[in-house]
Amino acid sequence: MRCFVACFVAPRSATKIREACPPLANVRWVPTQNYHVTLHFLGDVASRQVDGLLRIVATLSGQAPTGVIESITGYPRAWRARAVVAQLSPDAALSAWNALLREQCPRAAEEERTFAPHVTLARAKEAVRVVDDGALSGMQLELTAPALYRSVTRSEGAVYEQLEAC
Repeated sequence: MRCFVACFVAPRSATKIREACPPLANVRWVPTQNYHVTLHFLGDVASRQVDGLLRIVATLSGQAPTGVIESITGYPRAWRARAVVAQLSPDAALSAWNALLREQCPRAAEEERTFAPHVTLARAKEAVRVVDDGALSGMQLELTAPALYRSVTRSEGAVYEQLEAC
């Protein structure tokens, strides 16, 4: 199963983001209930590994974090974006959790990307240009505590299921 560790955006914050997003043509907006900050992507995980991963995620203690939006941009580039993202300001708790997860959990891909906390807002089949109008800059987001999720890809989009100990 395809798994990742994330903090989801609280519903009230997700609604505020979507309402303030700049209008963009030719994108498919991510449902607000899917807004999240990925702390660590694990890729394909065997069922027998889940309990160990849940124990690691349980060590990520502290209060539910907050995030602050720096800007809206496109990935991989603002002028030829395939994804529209809310880039978050660096946060000590999120960065520390990412570092711990990188150290203790397996990684699907060989590459090691620099942690850049963000929330994916929309996807595009064809490249689009994303211009940040500043409407979301400085917006504070409530995030859930970190948890382990399974991603199930369906024709209508991804569905995320929180995994729990058996």
